[in-house]
Amino acid sequence: MKAITFDTSPARGDTYELGERIKVSVEFDGPVVTEDLQVALTIGTETRYPVMFSRAIGRHFYYFEYTVQEVDRDEDGNSIPANALILNGGTIALAADGTIDADLTHAAANPDPTRKVSGSTDSPGTP
Repeated sequence: MKAITFDTSPARGDTYELGERIKVSVEFDGPVVTEDLQVALTIGTETRYPVMFSRAIGRHFYYFEYTVQEVDRDEDGNSIPANALILNGGTIALAADGTIDADLTHAAANPDPTRKVSGSTDSPGTP
């Protein structure tokens, strides 16, 4: 795997609010073959699983998004734990014939204070 990154920032200030989408992209070194890939996202002390909504085959990207729920709170910023890719019983390979296993290891994306989360219905939300 080449990189895993956040693709969005909060619409206002430094805090995602109820209903906002947190988008994450995963880039591989080459084309991958899988339909069951997931990525874990940490919001506060909870693990959330963004839904894969797109992939760019020629560019080797998978895109995920998570919609902030009312119960979500993260005062120091959301993060992605190390090695957070989950196959759900699927396989992932760098070749169309499945002969080269993709490397799924990656460093953690530590909490980012510019990406706090408050699913509060208060306006503006407060983490």
